[in-house]
Amino acid sequence: MEFLAVGYLLKRRFDRASADPQVGFPAGPPVERIRSASHCIASWAGPQPYEAGVNRFGGHATLERAREAAALEEDPDTIEIVAARILDHYFVEGVAMPLEPDPADESELEVDEPDDSFESRGFDPVGWAPDLLGFGCSPLSCNGMTWTIPVNADCLIDELDRAIETAKRFSVEQPEPGPYAVVEILVERTPQIASAGETP
Repeated sequence: MEFLAVGYLLKRRFDRASADPQVGFPAGPPVERIRSASHCIASWAGPQPYEAGVNRFGGHATLERAREAAALEEDPDTIEIVAARILDHYFVEGVAMPLEPDPADESELEVDEPDDSFESRGFDPVGWAPDLLGFGCSPLSCNGMTWTIPVNADCLIDELDRAIETAKRFSVEQPEPGPYAVVEILVERTPQIASAGETP
């Protein structure tokens, strides 16, 4: 199995310090920020899949395009650009299935690989199926499963092998319905997001 780059996603930051005290934060220590591939808590920003060159994963093909899209949003300073890479197999009832190209967008994986300005923050076992736009729920952040599954400060799993086993488990136990994929989340070591009207 290997990882495939799926582009640069625009995500609204969601961390413990800024969480609504009446709603609370969905994970205990050591989690300080939700960096899940799921859009349930760390929500989407910018164009949706199949809009403005965004692929079915919600990814922009280049970092420059992602920055341009972020600059057009309200409150661009609340947006984090993350690079995402998906394992080339996903899991259905514990069985690995190959990820097939999107027939509606043959260029979906013609994206820039994140360079050394990005660093990996961990792996997310997240709901995903070929007909799904974006990603589904991540039980780690959506179902409070960090209380029983060790994660890092970004609500992600550090070890790839353990992330794969967790995705297999979720695909069988179904804490949220659907097949599951493993997505690696990478962030810029020094984030740079242009404000509206500026050149990135």
